[in-house]
Order: sequence, then structure tokens, then C-alpha cells
Amino acid sequence: MIEIKNELMKELISRRYPQTIFSMNSPREPFSIYVNSTGFSQSTPLLAQSKEYYNLLQGMNLEELTKLNNEEKEKKRLEYEKQDKYLFFNQLDANADFEYWCKFSGWTLEQAIALSLGKDPKKVNSNSISIYLPHSPFAAEYIRRRELITHEMRSLLIDGKITPDHFITWAKHNNIDISKELEEVISNRQEFVDWRKKYSDLERLHNDLKNANDTNLVSLQQKNSHQNEQINKLTKEKESLIAQIKVYKQEKSATAIKEKPFHPREKETLLKIIAAISVDAYGYDPTSKNKRYLKHQLYM
Repeated sequence: MIEIKNELMKELISRRYPQTIFSMNSPREPFSIYVNSTGFSQSTPLLAQSKEYYNLLQGMNLEELTKLNNEEKEKKRLEYEKQDKYLFFNQLDANADFEYWCKFSGWTLEQAIALSLGKDPKKVNSNSISIYLPHSPFAAEYIRRRELITHEMRSLLIDGKITPDHFITWAKHNNIDISKELEEVISNRQEFVDWRKKYSDLERLHNDLKNANDTNLVSLQQKNSHQNEQINKLTKEKESLIAQIKVYKQEKSATAIKEKPFHPREKETLLKIIAAISVDAYGYDPTSKNKRYLKHQLYM
């Protein structure tokens, strides 16, 4: 509460006595008067007046200080508005020629800000109004709009500019006051077709598409060449496999011929020869029921 009260007192004193530097570091002597860059003076009539005003404020509560501060700010604002009327940007020669400016296909942000306030961008701009800050209401409004428009519309610029129609639409949508005359001129103007620019734009688009097509064509050709190489490789592998299968079939056919089954008479003759050898060499008895004996002798 005390800090808020001190801040209000500081603001009130600084507004009424701008030369006074208010400080609470020394409660007994809270004021200094700025004299020059080398020091301060404690003995001036202005200091006595500021101290008297300080004592008056000390006797007020927070509500009274707040009310007084608001009244003083409004009074000061009206004073600055009155002073604004005599400054260059409120003279007739600073007003915008809307018919001229609306012939432009696009505006820079500085041009759009000045025109939205009804002013000629060549005369009214950030540089020319800066010396009137922070007191001039017009200069403060100009800077406020510049901050808002620069922040919100930078992404909408084309080659650093915005079309008049687009700007007016955006401003109305965001409840930004625009000169009525500017709105009327824009709404009544006939759409101008810049055929040279349109041709240039189409030519640039054609070149971009052609370059993209050429790039795609090269890419497709490279891809097609790679696919042809793969096809040739697979074809050779296929032919190799077919040749191998053919050789395999031939070898199998030859083997089948060599291993043809015995004729029944040949088989019978062979069995007789084996039986005779078995009887002679191993003492095999054809009438014996013990067949295992023969197998045992054959495989010894």
C-alpha cells in the first residue's frame, strides 16, 4: 500500500514539476532539482513549491491520490491534444492524397500506417514524429499502430508490401479506425490489371514448371536405366538357370538309361549263379529254413 502511494506521489510531482527528481532514499530531504550535468541544487523556489506539493499529497489517502492522478493525466492529455493541433502532422499539407496513393498496387507497412491515419507517408513517418514522443497523442498512436501492424502483418507481405484491399480488410477486422475517405477511394476504384506483370508472373511460372519437368525427366531416365540394367541381369540369370536345367535333364536321362531294370530271365539267371556260389563257397543248403545264416555269410 505504501509503495503504491509513493509511486502515485512520484508520478504526480514529476508531472507538475518535471525538473524535480523525487527520491525516497532520504525521507527528510526527498527532493532534488536537476540543474546541470554536474550536480543538483537544493535552494531554488521550485524546490520549495515541490516540497509544499509533496506535503499536500502526504495528507491524502490512496483513493484520493488515485483520483487526483487520473484527473491530472486527463488534463495533461487534453493539453497535449491541444498542442498537437499546431504540429506539422495536423496541418493541411500533411494530409494524404488518397487518389494518388491508391494507384499503387502495394504499400509498405510505414505507408499503410500513415495512410490509415489519413496522413501523407512522405511527410508523416516514424522518423518525423519521433521527436514528439512520448507526449503527443498522435505520435503515440502512430507508434502503437506500427507495433501492432508490423507484428501481425509481416508474414502477409509480398516483396515487402501489402495490397490496399488486403490492408483495409485486415484493419476493419481488427477494429482499427481507418480514414473514411481512404475506404471510399479504395471501394470505388476499378481493378487495374497489370498485364505486363501478369505475363511476367506466368513466364516465371512456366520456367519454374519447365525446370521441374526437366529435373523429373532426368530422374526418370536414370531410374529407367537402372531398371533396364536389372532386367538384363535377371534375363541372363534366367537363361543360365534354363541351361542348367537342360543339362540336368540330359544327365538324368542318361543315368536312367544306364540303370534300366533287369529282364526277368536275366534276373533268374543271376540268382542261380549267386545260389551256386553260396552252396559252393558258404555251404548254403537251399532246403534249410534258416535264411539268416546266408545273410550273415554274405556280409562277413
